[in-house]
Amino acid sequence: MAVKLAARPRHLPGSLLSGIALAGMLSLACLVYLPGLSGGFYLDDFAQILYNPYLQNLRMEWQAFLDLATTSHSGPTGRPVAMLSFAADRLADGLDPRAMKAVNVGLHLVNGLLIYLLLKRLLPLFPETARTPTIAALVLTGLWLFHPLHVSTVLYVVQRMTLLSALFMLMGLIGYCHWRIRRRPNPTLALASLITATLIATLAKENGVLALAYAALIEVLILRFHGLGSKERRLLQTLFLGLPVVGLIVLAGYWLLIDPDWFTRTYAHRNFDVVQRLLTEARALAFYQKLILIPNLSQMGLYHDDYPLSTGFLTPPTTLLALLWHLFLTGVAWKWRLRLPFFGFSIAWFYASHLLESTIIPLEPVFEHRNYLAVLGIYGAVYSLLVPLAKRFYDNNAEGLLNGMTAGLIALFILTTVIRTTDWGDFYGHALMETKRHPDSARSQFEAAQTLARGINRNPKLIPGYYKKARHLYLKAAQLEPNGLAPLVSLLNLDHAIRRSIDEQVMEEIIYRLRYLKPIASTGLNLHRFLKQILEDDLKTFNETQILAAMNAALANPHFSPHLKAEVLVAKALFFKGQKRPLSQSIALLTEASRLMPKRQDYRVLLHAFQIDAEKVTSP
Repeated sequence: MAVKLAARPRHLPGSLLSGIALAGMLSLACLVYLPGLSGGFYLDDFAQILYNPYLQNLRMEWQAFLDLATTSHSGPTGRPVAMLSFAADRLADGLDPRAMKAVNVGLHLVNGLLIYLLLKRLLPLFPETARTPTIAALVLTGLWLFHPLHVSTVLYVVQRMTLLSALFMLMGLIGYCHWRIRRRPNPTLALASLITATLIATLAKENGVLALAYAALIEVLILRFHGLGSKERRLLQTLFLGLPVVGLIVLAGYWLLIDPDWFTRTYAHRNFDVVQRLLTEARALAFYQKLILIPNLSQMGLYHDDYPLSTGFLTPPTTLLALLWHLFLTGVAWKWRLRLPFFGFSIAWFYASHLLESTIIPLEPVFEHRNYLAVLGIYGAVYSLLVPLAKRFYDNNAEGLLNGMTAGLIALFILTTVIRTTDWGDFYGHALMETKRHPDSARSQFEAAQTLARGINRNPKLIPGYYKKARHLYLKAAQLEPNGLAPLVSLLNLDHAIRRSIDEQVMEEIIYRLRYLKPIASTGLNLHRFLKQILEDDLKTFNETQILAAMNAALANPHFSPHLKAEVLVAKALFFKGQKRPLSQSIALLTEASRLMPKRQDYRVLLHAFQIDAEKVTSP
């Protein structure tokens, strides 16, 4: 016992220094993100947060919170954990983007702390990092914490979903390692902590389920089911090896036997199919790896809809190169799994991070936030390679050389991240900067135009300086996305707001697109906006010929779903009633809408109301 007591103080200075270093990094990260807090809302922030009626009208009632928790349409779970966090923001500071971004920064710092704690548990198990696990944990945490790629996750308010999901995933992994990596492992408590945290993480964002994949990597590649009884070993092997196979078989069976049109239906609003998406994602993953290793600000951004699709192995040729690269990288990781196990684990960590969002699910091909935890895998692999190289060529001062190199890299990341957070803090400047960095991105052009339009709506004195630029950006966005309605409808809204006469060419283009466009993900929302604008206008801006031409064009579009056509039929019925046309015409339109969408109770209620009104007119 005396020997143990004498040995303990020798670890205190190192622990104290590492604690000071970690606290210093977290404090510095807070300062690095400070310039970005003055930015505004972007993209899904408006639908999910700013214009969410459940948030705007939040009351201190259980039912109000329950309604809010299920309002997100971003995923099948409704993401209630994230939505309730926005409710806390609403009650504390209103819907102030600065305060909400500050919460995101705080979550990023907590995640940095959790990553350090997880690495402290894992790194002593690898030969590459066993000698100095604390230093390695600090270095990798610093590289992750300050990486400029995270700016578009941390300062994009709605990505609170990603931050919260990562937080609970990391907590679950730490809990799993705490109970599993000890002299007397307790797999029951390890699994309980992992599954509980995974459930909460999944309710923040669906990729929280990847905590199970990360835990499987830890168990299969590092712990290898050692130190367990036969029953406990079978339990973990079933969970980490058997259940994924069973799950894939169930999904395949559901697709082939019960819902064979699933792929066709889910990809209906995309301009790519599942094969094209998988081929594109091969290039996207290589693109992510390049951005992680060489952070190029000119290639970063919130919008990557300009990323070209792969339509074949050689179109473009980099598709085949990317596939070969991934095969090579995974092959090397497998070959070196015993000599450099941390390298293999890190490569597997990166690819596991993309199992959901970069495979068959019909999401947009490229978004930076998908790399929030994946960044750790790339730098873990790099660190694993540098350790033996430094020892081989600089044996006497290998650790000093390696620490110096990584410190310099962290300093470069800090500088680059400050540049990027400062850019994000300039709301109007950032929007225009995105158009320059991504000139072929329809979304960057559109969002910049929207930003200028919001400025005009807040302060009409900005019209001379902002209107011409906003109009140019709207038209360019429409040109870049020939199937899009949003830029043209928004331009009409802007003209209406500042009392400009309707642009006949813009209206003609909208009518043309309603007749022939292939719907994309945003078509339904923007069709609804257009129809609402027409109905509320009361023929002040649009004439009857234009309105009927637009509605008839939409009804004649062979690509429009029954849902879209039913909405047009209802709008046409309401328009006819407003123009005092015979109610029989509106009733016929509503009858057809109810036939197309029999589950829409509101359509049947409206039809019944019109029928009652018709009876009142005809009754003596």
